[in-house]
Amino acid sequence: MFITEFGAALGLADEVVVLEVFAPGETAIPGASGQTMAANVPLDASHVVFEPSWSAVAGHLVERASSGDIIMTLGAGDIGMIGLEVLDLLRLREGA
Repeated sequence: MFITEFGAALGLADEVVVLEVFAPGETAIPGASGQTMAANVPLDASHVVFEPSWSAVAGHLVERASSGDIIMTLGAGDIGMIGLEVLDLLRLREGA
């Protein structure tokens, strides 16, 4: 049930990029994966990306971003580091 409700909440965004669920030191919950989460986002598939590669996420976000967009990261651990990567890539893209 949680994955359905969380997917619905993510569906309020215009675009969603989902990483793999990361729970170090915890027992994996069957069916609780990033791919399952992405599949439960009620948006057209062209607006939802499941990206299992941490290193590719910032690129996906920047590729989809337009001037005036808000990019939000949500998660645990080092997820905030993606925001720094996004800023670096946006600066490169904009030539700043």
